[in-house]
Amino acid sequence: MSAPTTTPDTTPSSSSPPPARRRARLPRWLPLLVPAVLAVLAVLAVAPPAPLPDDADPARFSAGRAEADLRVVAAEPHPLGSPRQEQVRNHLVSRLEELGARVDVETDQVTTRAWGSPYPVATVHNIVATLPGRAPAEDGALLVVAHYDSAPGAPGAADDGAAVAAMLECLRALGTGDRPDRDVVLLFTDGEELGALGARAYVRRHGVDGVAAVLNWEARGSSGPSLMFEAGEGSARLVRALSETGAVTFANSLSYEVYRNMPNGSDFTAFRDAGTTGLNFAFIEGFHDYHDASDSVERLDRGSLQHHGETMLALTRLLADTPGTLRSGHTAVYFDLFGRLLVDYPVRWASVLAALTVLAFAGSAVHGARRGVLRPGRTAAAAGGVLLVTAAVALAVTAQWWAVLALSPETRALPLHEPYARGGYVAAMACAALALVLAAARAARGRLRPAEWLAGSATVWAVLLCAATVLAPGAGYLFQWPLLAALPALWAAARGGGPAQTASAAAAWLTAPLAVAAVLYAPLADMLLTALGLPLAAVAFVLLCLGALPLLAALGGSPRSRITVPLAAATACALLAATAVRYDYDGARPRPDALVHVSDTAERTFLWVSPDPEPDVWTSRVLDAGARRAPVDHYFPFERPALTSEAPALGIPAPGIAATGERTAAGRRTVDVRITTRRDAWMLQVRLERAAVLECRVGGERLVAADLPEEDGPYLVVQWWGTTAADFSCDTAPGRRLRVDALDLTNGLPKEALALTGPRPGSVAAAPFGYAPTDAAVARGVKTL
Repeated sequence: MSAPTTTPDTTPSSSSPPPARRRARLPRWLPLLVPAVLAVLAVLAVAPPAPLPDDADPARFSAGRAEADLRVVAAEPHPLGSPRQEQVRNHLVSRLEELGARVDVETDQVTTRAWGSPYPVATVHNIVATLPGRAPAEDGALLVVAHYDSAPGAPGAADDGAAVAAMLECLRALGTGDRPDRDVVLLFTDGEELGALGARAYVRRHGVDGVAAVLNWEARGSSGPSLMFEAGEGSARLVRALSETGAVTFANSLSYEVYRNMPNGSDFTAFRDAGTTGLNFAFIEGFHDYHDASDSVERLDRGSLQHHGETMLALTRLLADTPGTLRSGHTAVYFDLFGRLLVDYPVRWASVLAALTVLAFAGSAVHGARRGVLRPGRTAAAAGGVLLVTAAVALAVTAQWWAVLALSPETRALPLHEPYARGGYVAAMACAALALVLAAARAARGRLRPAEWLAGSATVWAVLLCAATVLAPGAGYLFQWPLLAALPALWAAARGGGPAQTASAAAAWLTAPLAVAAVLYAPLADMLLTALGLPLAAVAFVLLCLGALPLLAALGGSPRSRITVPLAAATACALLAATAVRYDYDGARPRPDALVHVSDTAERTFLWVSPDPEPDVWTSRVLDAGARRAPVDHYFPFERPALTSEAPALGIPAPGIAATGERTAAGRRTVDVRITTRRDAWMLQVRLERAAVLECRVGGERLVAADLPEEDGPYLVVQWWGTTAADFSCDTAPGRRLRVDALDLTNGLPKEALALTGPRPGSVAAAPFGYAPTDAAVARGVKTL
């Protein structure tokens, strides 16, 4: 007989644990949404404030009030030495006197090496307006600087009319309250476009001992916020003052590290090189208006003018009432958060903080290795992987740019090859970068743990932090704060929790470091895209990759990556092709071109010369089908082979070359020479063979041939700007003849040439000065004296 069966009691007992309930899992992308939103907000925050109307509070800066002076200053081009510049100068002097400043016009002849191989010589007229302080500081005045000359073909509303008008409005607003304690000097320089000639003349005349600090204001475009992109040595107190003004501020010490190693310059360069400290500001969006005929009042963003002026007024008020020296014994590390908070701290603190952070990271990594969570070989492979991904992104973006030039060759005609339709190209590059990141995550699936991806990424940050702390301290913050934010996740991984095993857990733990990186890197990458242009877009995308390195820990092993990688790659190709489809230039997006007529009596040739890649609808009217590319470096301003074609003689006279004196003494033959233009030329140039001269004296400057840099080549080249006659003297060996190769240049083509070309159609415009030669007429003559 069988035993009776029993039914087990399923009633839960009070002492037994409740049945396990399935824990709800958040989607992996949800924690990553926070850094993405912060990145978008950080980029959108980089914008100028709204302009104030002309009836705003008199104590505040108003772009509406400043616009009245701007319309006078930027009515038409006013380069150095032009009649229009004299009119602008007279207006500025009159307005400054109306506003109660003590005004002086300082005239100096400047001969100095500037930003190219020729030596520029010019007579500059600086306007110096002083607002005396109630208790002038012993350490000097606050110097506020902008230049009032424009590029030859540009009205100069942005560069630098906006800053000039802002200075006038700033002076008016300062007059609504008590006078500041410190003297405030408003310096309107002349000749900045030709090599900061006015600023150099001011430094030579006054020195910098009486200057407490310099605030310089510039523009490289027609819109965007006013960025503080350069700080002088010992500027920590100035940076702190900028943060205390309450003005919307966009600044970071990385831009200082980059800019000080670039060949670019401004008026601030002359003061910085002389040893004073200060801050340099500019807005840089709307690049195609830079130095162009479109740099007009109508094109200028009033918000940019407002931001220039608001910051100028707030900083001037604060610094002019700040007692004591404005120079610090150190330089600061600084960066802004959403333009509303400027974080700054001494470089020495940065070194200590970097050392502590790297040590904490190393401790976490060693602890994780001992517990078996981090495999040293795989962690090193992860570090190599993130570097490989970053390099691959740089190569992919560069390859895309080469593809743009191949698919859309007319882009080569644009200044710095910067295309009008940049949005589509940036989106294509972003899709290509995303495809590479996703591909790397998929390739490492099953091989690397999320914690190892994280540790590898942190290793890269740590190495870069150490390198930046030693080589470029101002850049260290980019790696310092994301690495510090990643330490909790690294410690949790070392203990075997958090992101140790699963990508889902990694996504949650990585929210903090990714959020910090998003706030720091996204707006900076956007600024770099604007500042460097698409030809150097790889720099911005490398920066973005460095900020997004931990993403690989969260994305590793995603099953959807099998679809998303080819989808992202296909989208990149489609966007690139669609954007690069050849489009017709129009009035809103004109094709820049240039045409120069050369009358060379020395060679008895007459040429049309154009630096353009190929003839366009306008230049082809005179550049015949046989136009060929040939070296024309003996004509200003061409340094590269250009398109040349025979031209008719237009009766343009060559400059006069005459010896005004000759003597032999002490084993040297000295020849005094005068070059004169026989037409209304803007520039005179002379080329002398270095082998033929011992030394020359030009405008009070002694130029010794043996001391000139070798990269200058076999010629000594001197240019006189804004004058009809040039005098110099040279020493040669006794009996040695002096061959004087001279030319003069006018801005724009003469009416005889325009009768042959006809007017430009709306789809083309004169090339902007400074990036490519613009329309001109050149006459050359050679004489042996």
